[in-house]
Amino acid sequence: MRIQKGMLLLVFVLSYGFSYAGELVAKEAANYFNDGVLAQKEGRYSDAERNYQKTILMDPSNKEWLFLIASNYFNYAVFAQKGSRYSDAEKNYQKTILMDPSNMRWPVLVANNRGVMSMEKGDLRQAEKYFLEALQIDPNFMPARINYGFIIDKQGNELESIKYWMKVLNIDLQKLKPKSLILVQEEPEKKEGVAEKAAP
Repeated sequence: MRIQKGMLLLVFVLSYGFSYAGELVAKEAANYFNDGVLAQKEGRYSDAERNYQKTILMDPSNKEWLFLIASNYFNYAVFAQKGSRYSDAEKNYQKTILMDPSNMRWPVLVANNRGVMSMEKGDLRQAEKYFLEALQIDPNFMPARINYGFIIDKQGNELESIKYWMKVLNIDLQKLKPKSLILVQEEPEKKEGVAEKAAP
Protein backbone atom coordinates (compact mmCIF):
# COMPACT_ATOMS: atom_id res chain seq x y z
CA MET A 1 0.00 0.00 0.00
CA ARG A 2 2.86 2.33 0.88
CA ILE A 3 4.52 1.63 -2.47
CA GLN A 4 1.31 2.51 -4.33
CA LYS A 5 1.06 5.86 -2.51
CA GLY A 6 4.71 6.57 -3.28
CA MET A 7 4.15 5.75 -6.96
CA LEU A 8 1.09 8.01 -7.06
CA LEU A 9 3.08 10.82 -5.48
CA LEU A 10 5.91 10.29 -7.97
CA VAL A 11 3.46 10.30 -10.92
CA PHE A 12 1.85 13.49 -9.58
CA VAL A 13 5.19 15.25 -9.14
CA LEU A 14 6.42 14.17 -12.55
CA SER A 15 3.22 15.16 -14.33
CA TYR A 16 3.16 18.51 -12.53
CA GLY A 17 6.80 19.00 -13.42
CA PHE A 18 6.19 18.18 -17.08
CA SER A 19 3.16 20.44 -17.11
CA TYR A 20 5.17 23.27 -15.56
CA ALA A 21 8.03 22.64 -17.98
CA GLY A 22 5.53 22.76 -20.85
CA GLU A 23 4.29 26.13 -19.62
CA LEU A 24 7.87 27.45 -19.44
CA VAL A 25 8.57 26.26 -22.97
CA ALA A 26 5.36 27.90 -24.27
CA LYS A 27 6.26 31.18 -22.53
CA GLU A 28 9.77 31.09 -23.93
CA ALA A 29 8.39 30.40 -27.41
CA ALA A 30 5.98 33.33 -27.00
CA ASN A 31 8.90 35.57 -26.03
CA TYR A 32 10.81 34.58 -29.16
CA PHE A 33 7.70 35.15 -31.26
CA ASN A 34 7.13 38.62 -29.78
CA ASP A 35 10.80 39.49 -30.31
CA GLY A 36 10.39 38.38 -33.92
CA VAL A 37 7.36 40.59 -34.41
CA LEU A 38 9.19 43.58 -32.93
CA ALA A 39 12.27 42.93 -35.08
CA GLN A 40 10.08 42.68 -38.18
CA LYS A 41 8.36 46.00 -37.36
CA GLU A 42 11.76 47.65 -36.89
CA GLY A 43 13.04 46.32 -40.21
CA ARG A 44 15.52 43.86 -38.66
CA TYR A 45 14.37 40.99 -40.86
CA SER A 46 17.20 38.57 -40.17
CA ASP A 47 16.58 38.97 -36.41
CA ALA A 48 12.88 38.40 -37.01
CA GLU A 49 13.59 35.20 -38.95
CA ARG A 50 15.96 33.96 -36.27
CA ASN A 51 13.38 34.56 -33.54
CA TYR A 52 10.62 32.91 -35.55
CA GLN A 53 12.82 29.85 -36.04
CA LYS A 54 13.55 29.75 -32.30
CA THR A 55 9.82 29.94 -31.63
CA ILE A 56 9.22 26.84 -33.71
CA LEU A 57 12.21 24.99 -32.25
CA MET A 58 11.04 25.72 -28.70
CA ASP A 59 7.50 24.47 -29.29
CA PRO A 60 7.41 22.43 -32.54
CA SER A 61 4.16 20.62 -31.76
CA ASN A 62 2.17 23.85 -31.51
CA LYS A 63 0.81 24.49 -35.00
CA GLU A 64 -0.57 27.86 -33.90
CA TRP A 65 2.96 29.31 -34.08
CA LEU A 66 3.13 28.40 -37.76
CA PHE A 67 -0.13 30.22 -38.42
CA LEU A 68 0.89 33.30 -36.41
CA ILE A 69 4.28 33.54 -38.09
CA ALA A 70 2.71 33.02 -41.52
CA SER A 71 0.20 35.77 -40.67
CA ASN A 72 3.05 38.14 -39.88
CA TYR A 73 4.77 37.38 -43.16
CA PHE A 74 1.48 37.85 -45.02
CA ASN A 75 0.73 41.15 -43.30
CA TYR A 76 4.22 42.43 -44.05
CA ALA A 77 3.82 41.35 -47.69
CA VAL A 78 0.57 43.33 -47.96
CA PHE A 79 2.26 46.34 -46.33
CA ALA A 80 5.18 46.09 -48.79
CA GLN A 81 2.81 45.70 -51.74
CA LYS A 82 0.87 48.83 -50.72
CA GLY A 83 4.19 50.68 -50.74
CA SER A 84 5.01 49.32 -54.23
CA ARG A 85 7.92 47.30 -52.80
CA TYR A 86 7.01 44.32 -54.93
CA SER A 87 10.13 42.20 -54.40
CA ASP A 88 9.69 42.45 -50.59
CA ALA A 89 6.04 41.57 -51.01
CA GLU A 90 6.85 38.54 -53.14
CA LYS A 91 9.50 37.24 -50.71
CA ASN A 92 7.06 37.49 -47.82
CA TYR A 93 4.22 35.85 -49.76
CA GLN A 94 6.57 32.93 -50.40
CA LYS A 95 7.49 32.76 -46.70
CA THR A 96 3.79 32.83 -45.78
CA ILE A 97 3.09 29.65 -47.74
CA LEU A 98 6.31 27.92 -46.66
CA MET A 99 5.68 28.65 -42.98
CA ASP A 100 2.17 27.17 -42.85
CA PRO A 101 1.87 24.79 -45.82
CA SER A 102 -1.05 22.80 -44.43
CA ASN A 103 -3.33 25.85 -44.34
CA MET A 104 -5.03 25.99 -47.74
CA ARG A 105 -6.27 29.57 -47.28
CA TRP A 106 -2.77 30.99 -47.74
CA PRO A 107 -2.41 29.91 -51.40
CA VAL A 108 -5.78 31.49 -52.22
CA LEU A 109 -4.97 34.78 -50.51
CA VAL A 110 -1.45 34.91 -51.89
CA ALA A 111 -2.50 34.07 -55.47
CA ASN A 112 -5.14 36.81 -55.37
CA ASN A 113 -2.67 39.38 -54.04
CA ARG A 114 -0.05 38.35 -56.58
CA GLY A 115 -2.70 38.94 -59.24
CA VAL A 116 -3.35 42.42 -57.89
CA MET A 117 0.40 43.06 -57.83
CA SER A 118 0.69 41.91 -61.46
CA MET A 119 -2.12 44.26 -62.47
CA GLU A 120 -0.44 47.12 -60.61
CA LYS A 121 2.68 46.40 -62.67
CA GLY A 122 0.61 46.25 -65.89
CA ASP A 123 1.02 42.52 -66.54
CA LEU A 124 -2.57 41.47 -67.25
CA ARG A 125 -1.68 37.98 -68.48
CA GLN A 126 0.16 37.14 -65.26
CA ALA A 127 -2.63 38.72 -63.19
CA GLU A 128 -5.19 36.54 -64.98
CA LYS A 129 -3.15 33.42 -64.21
CA TYR A 130 -2.97 34.29 -60.51
CA PHE A 131 -6.70 35.05 -60.22
CA LEU A 132 -7.55 31.80 -61.98
CA GLU A 133 -5.13 29.97 -59.66
CA ALA A 134 -6.96 31.37 -56.63
CA LEU A 135 -10.33 30.45 -58.16
CA GLN A 136 -9.16 26.94 -58.96
CA ILE A 137 -8.49 26.40 -55.26
CA ASP A 138 -11.63 28.22 -54.09
CA PRO A 139 -14.16 29.00 -56.84
CA ASN A 140 -16.25 31.09 -54.43
CA PHE A 141 -13.47 33.40 -53.27
CA MET A 142 -15.17 36.71 -54.05
CA PRO A 143 -12.10 39.01 -54.16
CA ALA A 144 -10.53 36.84 -56.89
CA ARG A 145 -13.86 36.62 -58.75
CA ILE A 146 -14.19 40.39 -58.74
CA ASN A 147 -10.54 40.95 -59.65
CA TYR A 148 -10.87 38.49 -62.54
CA GLY A 149 -13.85 40.55 -63.72
CA PHE A 150 -11.54 43.55 -64.11
CA ILE A 151 -9.35 41.41 -66.38
CA ILE A 152 -12.38 40.56 -68.52
CA ASP A 153 -13.29 44.27 -68.65
CA LYS A 154 -9.79 45.18 -69.84
CA GLN A 155 -9.95 42.55 -72.60
CA GLY A 156 -12.61 44.71 -74.24
CA ASN A 157 -15.39 42.19 -74.90
CA GLU A 158 -18.34 44.09 -73.45
CA LEU A 159 -20.86 41.24 -73.86
CA GLU A 160 -18.56 38.77 -72.06
CA SER A 161 -17.94 41.35 -69.36
CA ILE A 162 -21.68 41.89 -68.81
CA LYS A 163 -22.31 38.13 -68.65
CA TYR A 164 -19.47 37.65 -66.19
CA TRP A 165 -20.56 40.47 -63.87
CA MET A 166 -24.16 39.25 -63.90
CA LYS A 167 -22.96 35.82 -62.82
CA VAL A 168 -20.57 37.14 -60.14
CA LEU A 169 -23.09 39.58 -58.75
CA ASN A 170 -25.81 36.91 -58.93
CA ILE A 171 -28.10 38.98 -61.13
CA ASP A 172 -30.85 36.94 -62.76
CA LEU A 173 -31.85 38.74 -65.93
CA GLN A 174 -35.08 36.74 -66.07
CA LYS A 175 -36.17 38.28 -62.76
CA LEU A 176 -35.36 41.79 -63.98
CA LYS A 177 -37.29 41.51 -67.25
CA PRO A 178 -40.86 42.79 -67.37
CA LYS A 179 -43.42 40.01 -67.00
CA SER A 180 -45.93 41.33 -69.52
CA LEU A 181 -46.36 43.73 -72.41
CA ILE A 182 -47.07 47.35 -71.58
CA LEU A 183 -50.26 48.80 -73.06
CA VAL A 184 -50.16 52.59 -73.05
CA GLN A 185 -53.55 53.86 -71.90
CA GLU A 186 -52.86 57.57 -71.61
CA GLU A 187 -52.67 59.94 -74.49
CA PRO A 188 -49.72 62.25 -74.75
CA GLU A 189 -50.22 65.78 -73.48
CA LYS A 190 -51.84 68.13 -75.95
CA LYS A 191 -49.41 70.46 -77.69
CA GLU A 192 -50.47 74.02 -78.39
CA GLY A 193 -51.71 74.66 -81.84
CA VAL A 194 -52.89 71.09 -82.40
CA ALA A 195 -56.60 70.65 -83.03
CA GLU A 196 -58.52 68.41 -80.68
CA LYS A 197 -59.74 65.16 -82.12
CA ALA A 198 -63.29 64.07 -81.86
CA ALA A 199 -64.19 61.54 -79.18
CA PRO A 200 -65.02 58.06 -80.58
